[in-house]
Amino acid sequence: MTRSHPVLYLDNNAFMCSCDTLDFLLWFEKTNVTFYNGDNYTCTMSNNKQILLKEVAKNTNKYFADCKATLWLHVGIILVASAFGVFVPLSLLYNYRWNIILYMYRKVRRVVEKNLHENYLYDAYVSYEERSVLWIQKCLLPKIEEEWGLKVCLHDRDLLPGDITADAKAESIQQSRHVVFIITEHFTEGKWGRFEIDRAKYEKYTTNLRKIIVILQNIRIEDIPDEIVNISNDVCFIEMALDENEIINSTDNQRDWLKLKALLYLN
Repeated sequence: MTRSHPVLYLDNNAFMCSCDTLDFLLWFEKTNVTFYNGDNYTCTMSNNKQILLKEVAKNTNKYFADCKATLWLHVGIILVASAFGVFVPLSLLYNYRWNIILYMYRKVRRVVEKNLHENYLYDAYVSYEERSVLWIQKCLLPKIEEEWGLKVCLHDRDLLPGDITADAKAESIQQSRHVVFIITEHFTEGKWGRFEIDRAKYEKYTTNLRKIIVILQNIRIEDIPDEIVNISNDVCFIEMALDENEIINSTDNQRDWLKLKALLYLN
């Protein structure tokens, strides 16, 4: 190898001629190294056929025309896989961006509330009259508790029997982050509607009650209780249909659900 024109003896080697050894074949053809008995070297093709190595090295385009195609195929596969790997996460982030934002906001809010010693047992206290029970069971609870993962207080379900009702309701409202009133034309006919409004007003102005949310269902503006009208500047209003089929299928009501979700999640 120290000579100006080195000589290599490579006889009796089991040469393979393929795309993987193409660099060696090109070097074999172009190098200044002299191969002892090089004209008689043979190599095995992919079809197991024996061909003179020198012949193959001189005609690589003939024998390995598909090597570049294979190379570009590999490049294409890598590009597609890379694009897929980037597109799918970005698509998921975009489609679920609001869920992610709200989730992170809730986590941060809980840390802040813990530092401020604000401990809520419920995300919302729901005030309603008897005619709204079916709508609450079929529409409201599946959304708020099952889909959104929030915890609500219903006096028919969560207040312990035997407790003094007024005290139990007042304590539950105090332990809730928000209060939601479902106002129908019969709301004020209920026994506790006005009491719950007054208690929510008290908690709103004296403690840490975040929002008073009023869901209006099949009610005219003039029929809204005066107690709600008097604090309308501090109330968030949402109009929703009482018919659950209309709620599910209506685009407007879908927007109302999103508005309710944002109000419950955000302070």
